[in-house]
Amino acid sequence: MLACFAKPAAPLAGRVGLFWALEAVREPGRERVLPSGTTELVFDLARAGAPGLVCGPRSESFVMRRAGRESFAGVHFEPGAASLLLGVPERELANRFVPLDALWGRAALELSARLAEAANRPEALALLERALLERLGRARAPHPGVAYALGQLAHVPAPRSIAEIGARAGLSARRFISLFTEQVGLSPKLFARVRRFQRVLQRAHALQAPDWTRLALACGYYDQAHLVRDFGGFASVSPGAYLRLRSHDPNHIALAPGVQIRPSEGERP
Repeated sequence: MLACFAKPAAPLAGRVGLFWALEAVREPGRERVLPSGTTELVFDLARAGAPGLVCGPRSESFVMRRAGRESFAGVHFEPGAASLLLGVPERELANRFVPLDALWGRAALELSARLAEAANRPEALALLERALLERLGRARAPHPGVAYALGQLAHVPAPRSIAEIGARAGLSARRFISLFTEQVGLSPKLFARVRRFQRVLQRAHALQAPDWTRLALACGYYDQAHLVRDFGGFASVSPGAYLRLRSHDPNHIALAPGVQIRPSEGERP
């Protein structure tokens, strides 16, 4: 597997977490991708003419197929930032896959063609960065109340309740939930749950035998049973099964042949 990563230049810092490219040859199969609450823009460089796919913020896992030989490039957006650069509220992208040309029109197809012709992966990532920089001037600034809430929820554990965060942002409860959901894609409470689960995945993936109780408490759970419920809801497996099935990425777990998936998961186009 060959991977290439690049951090964004200053104008995009805080809106784009990472530009990435990946080439791999793997056994064909299926993987369950666990929810992260963030938006990803993915280009399949092995599919000529593919316009790029916006993978909206998710509170549900989805299933993707490994095709054997793979070549991808993409953008990992910071929470709440994709809507400002893609031109559509993230609420409309939540738990959805949207072809980029549905948002950008012909510009999406032109960008895809340039990426496919790039001499190497660093050049492809530079093309992606330039494409977003061109749109930065048209991007709206995030609502200060949403930006404040995201900063509070980034703490482990969050120093205040969801209700208190909204109040300190100077917003009524209804207005806070509406603004946050529009710009981030998930409600504040659901987003906080998904991100707490993600903190566990990032830490557990690097360990051979995690102490699940200690890890649960460190990441903001009440106890291990609370964490086990989230594994069932977000990953459809137990913590122990996650360790056996984890892939190269903390967010991916292998699916055995014949395993049935929930109707809500579907498969990535």
